[in-house]
Amino acid sequence: MAEPITVQVTLRSILGKYRPDPRDRAPFARELPAGSTVRDLLASLGVPEALAKLVFVNHVRSDPAVVLPDGAQVDVFPPIAGG
Repeated sequence: MAEPITVQVTLRSILGKYRPDPRDRAPFARELPAGSTVRDLLASLGVPEALAKLVFVNHVRSDPAVVLPDGAQVDVFPPIAGG
């Protein structure tokens, strides 16, 4: 069995309510099984995939099927509206 991986997660804006401590805006560590994808990470946090409009893994825009490397920095943004 492969060792688990740890990623650093930042949930932006309204996604903050899915953080372990919704009041804390700092990045947080999340341990996952090796081979986990962005989709797996979102599911483990309870974030609906439809709300994760933009996901960056190590500063590169990524889709939900991307496999996360150990130590990755993951930034998740909700849909953004403006005018």
